[in-house]
Parts: sequence; structure tokens; C-alpha cells
Amino acid sequence: MKKGLFLTISLSLLALLSACQNNDSLAKVNLTFGKLYDSSKLETIEGHLETLTHSGLASLVNSKKEFVLLVYDKNNACTCWEDFEKTILSFVKRENALMYAISPSEFDGGHETFGLTISKSEETIAIFEDGKIKEQRVTKGSEDEFMTPAVFSSWMSERVHFSDMLYVSKTQLEGLFAGDIQFTVGFLRASCSDCSYVETSVLSSFNSKDNNVSYVIDCDVDGIRFKNGQYDEEQWNFFKEASGLSSSGSEDFGYGQGYVPSFYTYAGYNAATIDERIADAVVYLNDKIEKNPETGEYYVADSFFTEEREIVLGFLGNTKVETTVLKGMKIPAEDIENGNWKKDAAAKYHNPLLEAYLTAYVGKK
Repeated sequence: MKKGLFLTISLSLLALLSACQNNDSLAKVNLTFGKLYDSSKLETIEGHLETLTHSGLASLVNSKKEFVLLVYDKNNACTCWEDFEKTILSFVKRENALMYAISPSEFDGGHETFGLTISKSEETIAIFEDGKIKEQRVTKGSEDEFMTPAVFSSWMSERVHFSDMLYVSKTQLEGLFAGDIQFTVGFLRASCSDCSYVETSVLSSFNSKDNNVSYVIDCDVDGIRFKNGQYDEEQWNFFKEASGLSSSGSEDFGYGQGYVPSFYTYAGYNAATIDERIADAVVYLNDKIEKNPETGEYYVADSFFTEEREIVLGFLGNTKVETTVLKGMKIPAEDIENGNWKKDAAAKYHNPLLEAYLTAYVGKK
């Protein structure tokens, strides 16, 4: 083979390999949610990372979630851990990152490690995708540059895309209401199957892009749905009314007794009522389905998306969504299960509506 031809082939091969490496470097793990950093809490891992038990980790793995996990021993007396803790917290604060933490002791007794390297003297950072470890890094003592802010930040940023849709606490949500800026918040519940569905059906894809900051809140917490760890219907109804989720709270944007998942955009800082404060909203699924006793046909007896409400939903003004009114729609019998509209069938109508709403209020122009 001539030298020139060999050189050409070699350069071409190198270019191809380089392109493959660049493509791999761009294949980041997309996290569906972030978490608004709470400066009122102590600067410790326990205050800013979501601490897991072994069963909690198993739940994330079995649900095939994308997440970042720190395995660490809080009793590690090494000064290098103190420095690494500061490094992690500064990164979490800057990125408003949702990260999880677990103690090595959770794996005692032969508990499944899910492929994690477990050490009580070193720390492990693992990135999970689809419930499986995509990459992990174990620290290597006090001289490990990985624990420095610059190297750690670079390593994480190259591998993970952090979401701009941030979890907030009830106190942080109250702070948003007390402010003078427009904001969008999603009301979710950890125990809600519709909320799990919207996460995989819409939010994971939408939040894989760079968007403007928005918020979500888990309503399955004390102060909202629970009081002292117990479900409190009166408190829950008060919260929904005060936030405008229920029809008793907002004539225009409230839907029935108030449902999740729902997303609301609030503006009008000086508004006298919550109804005046709400700029727009969308409720995902939660349609009421009935069967016509005469024809035997199923139909949507009630929905957030009605002809009456259509005129106040501002996000519909510039959308190309084909179906914007769901109340009154006939539903094929094969799309009904146990008297309910199958999620996959209902999502064909709800997904475009939610995506249009999020694009209008959260998407970057």
C-alpha cells in the first residue's frame, strides 16, 4: 500500500473515532427534576441531598429512574471527606441539583449493591440511567483531584444534564407567592399514579432540554396533605383552595375539588384574590368518564378542558394542538378499563396540551 493512501485512511479513521468519542461525550444522562437549593439549611449533605434507605434505592432502580447517588459514611473522620462534602454542596447549590445519598451500612447483611462499589473509607459517586449504573467514580484518598471543585464540576457536567424544573418545599413555595415575579409550578404527589405517568410520558423528555426555571412540589408532605404524618382532608382542601386548584378557590382555573398532576402559572403580585393571581393553568388527566345508559357509549362527562374554560387558557392562543376541548368527547370501549380512560389513550390528547403549556411558560424562546 502506498504511504499516501495509508496516511489518508489513517487520518479518516482517526476522524471517525474522534467523532464517535464526541458523540459519546454528548450522551448525557438527563435528570427529570432538580431541587431549589435551600440556603436556610445547614451546609451539610443531610440538609441538601435526599437521603435514601436501601429500600428507597431499590425503588428508584426498579422504577428505572435516572439519578445521581453519593455513597458515603457521615462518620468518616478524614479531613478529605470534609473537603469533598464542601465540593459537592457548592456544586449542588450552583446547579440546583437533585442528588441522593446513602450510607454504606445500608448494604450490610448482604443487601443487593446494584453494581455499586461500597466502601466505608472512600466515597462513591454513581450516575444511574434507566435504573442501571452508567458510570461511577470512587475517591482515592486525600490526594485525589476528583474531590476538588473544578475537577468534580467538570466530571459531573460532562455526564449529566441537570433539570431546570426544581422541587421546592412548602416554605419555598410560600416565598415564591410572596415575591413579585411570575412563576410556574407543578403540583404532584409521590403516591399518585397519574403523576408517575406524566413524569415518564411528558416531563422526562421536556426537561431534557435547557428551559427557563420552573418548579414542582410534592403535596404528600406535612403541611399540605399530611399533618403529623397523617392524611388531613381539611388541610389538603384548604391548600388546594388557597392555591386555586379547586373551583372554590378559582372560578376560572379551579377544577372540581382540585387535582394533581396540575401546573399553574402565577403572576399579578398585587392581585386581591388567587383567581386574579393565576395567569394560566393545565390539569393532566383526571377526566370524569361516564357511560350513556341508552347507547352504551363512554364519554368525557367532565374535564378541565371545556368550551367555557377554553377562552381563558392563554397558552391555547398560539398552539397548533388539534383537540383543545375534551368534555363531551366519545371514547371507544377498547380505551376504557375498569370504567376509566386508559392512560395511554387519554395521553394522546393530554400530552400535546401539557407540552404546549410548558412550551409557552417554561420553554426558552
